[in-house]
Amino acid sequence: MQSADNAEKFITIRKIDSFDSLAKFMADREQKYQELEMVHLSKGQKLSRLKELSKMYALYAPIQAAYKESQSLKGVAKIKYDKEHKDCLSKYSELKERMQSLLQNGEKITPKQWKAEIQSLQSECYSSGKEQSKTAAELSKIHDTINYDSRIIKVTVNPFPLLEHISSPFILAIRTEAIYSPRPLPSMPESFTLLPR
Repeated sequence: MQSADNAEKFITIRKIDSFDSLAKFMADREQKYQELEMVHLSKGQKLSRLKELSKMYALYAPIQAAYKESQSLKGVAKIKYDKEHKDCLSKYSELKERMQSLLQNGEKITPKQWKAEIQSLQSECYSSGKEQSKTAAELSKIHDTINYDSRIIKVTVNPFPLLEHISSPFILAIRTEAIYSPRPLPSMPESFTLLPR
């Protein structure tokens, strides 16, 4: 919950001086939050897929190496090698199939590229997560400001029906001028009354 000073500072810094600017600020922040969430989810899904590919490759690579070695040998050396690596070689077909099922549209096995992309995506996810948290904090402060002001101002009739989603629609117009400022009170609609603290 914000104090009166924090609420006033919040709206002053952001130059919110009317209901239109409040509604625009909230709409902008909500849209930005949604966009950041979509980007974050998209990158998160790609990151998850690349991590899955990397884990599968870590299982597949030694089995593939054993299979290639077996294929390069001939005669008794091949028989001896296959016998020593029987367990490994028996898993090759299954792991190759699983690896291929994870690859999309003829995608090649590129573990170094995956590692670089994972690092890049982790950094981008961290940055977008921070930005998303900042935007969420701003939205929370708006709601706290509205809730704080709704304790001060009692709205008996809503003169702004289009702003019904805002719990206290007259908050900013009179709060900085009427409640916390030493200047004379502006004329206020009869439908609003100041509540004692």
